[in-house]
Amino acid sequence: MMPDPFYISPQRDAQGRPRATLYCGDCREIAPHVEGVSALISDPPYGIGFAHSGGGRPAGSASGTNKRHTAPIHGDDKPFDPSPWLWYPTVAIWGANHYLDPRQREGTLHAWDKTRGGFGPADNFSDVEYVWTSTSGASHILHYLWKGVCQDGEKGRPKYHGMQKPIRVMEWTLERAGVEPGALVLDPYMGSGSTGVACARRGMTFVGIELVEEYCEIAAKRIDAALSQTTLFPAPAVS
Repeated sequence: MMPDPFYISPQRDAQGRPRATLYCGDCREIAPHVEGVSALISDPPYGIGFAHSGGGRPAGSASGTNKRHTAPIHGDDKPFDPSPWLWYPTVAIWGANHYLDPRQREGTLHAWDKTRGGFGPADNFSDVEYVWTSTSGASHILHYLWKGVCQDGEKGRPKYHGMQKPIRVMEWTLERAGVEPGALVLDPYMGSGSTGVACARRGMTFVGIELVEEYCEIAAKRIDAALSQTTLFPAPAVS
């Protein structure tokens, strides 16, 4: 059964659709009812049992007054199966090194170098992450520092989710997948809404699904703020 939307943006696209619609619930039940999707872009739980150590600056405040979100990622206790999502016209799913069958030859792997050329701090976090796109072409690398307290962007901004991707990385993902402005993008594992913010900045329409209500609330606020900004300023270029 399709639940009522958790959030609907007041802004509309050229087709009269809300620029962002968010649902709180099980993506496997909700996604089949979402029509007109041009691309599925997501950073799902990889099945690695990730749990943040709680070190570094707490989420929610640059001054460190709030507690970091250290709860286990829902669904990360079992292997991720991408097969239910591969039928969409265009697909980009992060964590490819954890779920991709090495015999899979279609599509393209792209890499995010989190050290910006090997200058990141030595720690227990991976220096690189991979995204698989269903679109074919040359593989590319994004050099964007994001290791511990060292990062190229979003300085002082709160981190709401243990696996939250930088907005810059999700904008780059949309470009690598070849998603055009005006397209309807679905993220079935929305988390705190970075894909939705990237879509707002790039002129795309977004539908997000998230099981945890707390993250739905955060995502709605972030996406609403991003949509409000894009009514005043043009979307930044992605290079």
